Amino acid sequence: MGVNFISREKEKNMKKIIFSILYAFIFISTSCQKSVQEDGMTVYPADYARMAKFERVKTNELPDDSFSPQLLRNFEKGKNAQAQGKYRAAIENYTKCLDENEEFANAYVNRGNCYAKLGKFDNALDDFYQALLVERNFFTYYSRGLVYEAKGENLLALINYNKSIDLGGNFCPSLIRRAFVHTRMEKYDSAIADLNKAFPLDSLNPDLFRIRADVYTQTGKYELAIEDFNRAMILDPRNASDYYNRGNVCLKLEDYQDAVKDYTKAITLNSRYAKAYHNRAIAYSYMNCNEKAIQDYLKAATLDKSFAEIPGMWYRLGEIFFHKKKDYRKAIFYYTKAIGGGTNEQDYFSSRADAYYNLKAWEKALRDYNAAYGLAKKWDGYLPDILTYRGDTYMQLHDYSKALNNYLEAENIHPFESKITFRISACYRIMNNFEKAEMYLNRARLLSGTTSQFQ
Repeated sequence: MGVNFISREKEKNMKKIIFSILYAFIFISTSCQKSVQEDGMTVYPADYARMAKFERVKTNELPDDSFSPQLLRNFEKGKNAQAQGKYRAAIENYTKCLDENEEFANAYVNRGNCYAKLGKFDNALDDFYQALLVERNFFTYYSRGLVYEAKGENLLALINYNKSIDLGGNFCPSLIRRAFVHTRMEKYDSAIADLNKAFPLDSLNPDLFRIRADVYTQTGKYELAIEDFNRAMILDPRNASDYYNRGNVCLKLEDYQDAVKDYTKAITLNSRYAKAYHNRAIAYSYMNCNEKAIQDYLKAATLDKSFAEIPGMWYRLGEIFFHKKKDYRKAIFYYTKAIGGGTNEQDYFSSRADAYYNLKAWEKALRDYNAAYGLAKKWDGYLPDILTYRGDTYMQLHDYSKALNNYLEAENIHPFESKITFRISACYRIMNNFEKAEMYLNRARLLSGTTSQFQ
């Protein structure tokens, strides 16, 4: 006896992908820099040209005349090498200075910043500690704060920025970095307070608008975030990260066309911006531009191998082939890549099971439904679906007793779901238990408000 159910695909909605906008930062050298983009991520380095306005940065000053000419030459060589990004050479020259005079605080600070650039954070912290033993300087605390921030030690970073601000009289770069740390710690009111102090000191600094835009994004004030990204773009029109981050806000607002425009502009400014390709693919997917979405996902994986290690990207590709293109074999290919990434997401297994089911590969579908069931929690909203579809698979395998057990377990979780009670009725009918079949059919009709035999 055949049983007709409604399309399984109609029972399963695509889940929306929520992405957090992630920001990264790099350390600063004593050369003048402006906001840059590194590996497709937003970077907020302090601008030494602006620091000079405060007339407080001392670390590039030459020592007084009591030092030897050789020390002066080594210090100058260190500065020049540091400005050119030759950090090892700079460290060598600063070390020569310190060999001659171990109380030369500026050499410690500059060498510490070079170590930080090379990722040698412990060496950097040692140098900043030595510098502070010689002189408590606001810029040294600022530099040490950057290192702690890079290590993810937000509280220690905050302590150092506080001391820098206390000693430096609202030193603007420290206010900016403290605002960023407050944002990381979800202390958004404190971040805004720091930015409000910084704006009068450096109103043309695009980083101020970027960080405030980040705060607005994190607090759901998306229109205000867009306004601040717009202001940052006016001040720094060729920063690809601004377009990428504004695109992320548009994505959150489900304004997919504007999101695509911003991601495209970011890619125009940086042709290797893997994150922009990836997120443009998401926007294209929502716009049903499936071929473009597929191309962008694959481009992101080509540009940045880390994307190839993210199971979620392969899963989303599988979703496109499953739901949009109805190419279940390709969907299985990408679901398998997602599962091969070492994930324990029940969605991945249940989606691949759905694809196997549509290809009538019942045993493989059952294997994946079993895996999904093992990973799902009892309070998981998708558990009844897993049980229902596993029951459908048992029906196709003519194992009606196991099918019924799955349907009944699903009903126990969702007792008012008509699609489950219709299935229970059908299963009892096949098993010749017509009394219960009629009972569940009547219940299903009441739940669905229909008089149809099966749904």
